Formats: sequence, C-alpha cells, structure tokens
Amino acid sequence: DPAFVDVPPEILARNLDVTVVADLMFVNGLPFLVTVSRNITLITVSYMPSHTAANLRKGLMQVVTVYRRLGLTVTTAMVDGQFDPLR
Repeated sequence: DPAFVDVPPEILARNLDVTVVADLMFVNGLPFLVTVSRNITLITVSYMPSHTAANLRKGLMQVVTVYRRLGLTVTTAMVDGQFDPLR
C-alpha cells in the first residue's frame, strides 16, 4: 500500500483540477513510473514490473486514484511517446 501524507486544506482548495507530468524512469535497469503534479508538486513513484501499455495504464490509474482520495481531479496528464499506445 502507498504511504499518504496530509495535504493542507488551503492547498487542496486552490488546486482541485490537477495536471500530472509522468515519465517512465529506470533505476539499475528497473522501471518506475514517476509522476509530479503541477502547482502542488505531489510526487508519486511506482515500480512497474513491465512497461507494457496495460501496466502503464494501470499505473496511471493508480495515480488518479491517489488524487481522487484527496478530493482532486486529474484533468491532464503530460507524457512522452512511451505512453502513445494509451491514446
């Protein structure tokens, strides 16, 4: 299970719609999905057992779920060509 931290309510109230920037990064050859939200700078990192389209979609949906739990809506995901199969 991911660890959660409390985000101050005044930050949440000003940033209900969120833009997330995502990329697949490799550490010692292991793939991780890394996301950063604009404005609130919430960072998520998830190990990806493989970087197939299905796993990338699942990883991004898990990130969206984290934001939903905070009462936020991911309106835009900025990604590179690795995510083209998800279109």
